[in-house]
Amino acid sequence: MLLLTPCSAQRGVPLNTVFGAILFIISVLPLLSDRFVALVVSSAFTVCYNSHKGTACLYQKGSVFMPTQEERLSALEQGLATVQGDFLIHMSENNRQVAALNKVLSLQELHSRDIDHNVTILLGIAGSQGKDIKAIKDDLGVIKESVEHMGQQLNGFEPRFTSLEEKLEQVLQQLATLITKSE
Repeated sequence: MLLLTPCSAQRGVPLNTVFGAILFIISVLPLLSDRFVALVVSSAFTVCYNSHKGTACLYQKGSVFMPTQEERLSALEQGLATVQGDFLIHMSENNRQVAALNKVLSLQELHSRDIDHNVTILLGIAGSQGKDIKAIKDDLGVIKESVEHMGQQLNGFEPRFTSLEEKLEQVLQQLATLITKSE
């Protein structure tokens, strides 16, 4: 049991009046949800709050004042309004967080699509370059064959050149002989 006196007032609520005690119960005592609290309002009045039962009583020296059904209903409505307000605030915050997560997910999905698109383009380029390399290899084989054929043809020309050189020398010798005879 927690005993509060007028000097232990919190949030500037004076505990020396019944109204101040009720304000204190509404504002502070729900925070002490696991306790039975007795609040000394004055030398004549004490307010008790039982959190397990959710009840409050006003004791006057020698007698007990129970809240009327109207007072209990009013307190219940106030508590429900507070709970509803807190619920709406939390739902609003939750909605903002979900909206932020949806935005992040949308951006990540967009980036993922961009990456997929770029990878597809790169695969297309790599595939076409592979075809180009194969065509170059095939052309290289044809060029090698052509060079070998030309080499063989050149080798065949060498004996002919030798033969033509010999004939040219013979013609030059005959010319030289003719020139010396005509002189």
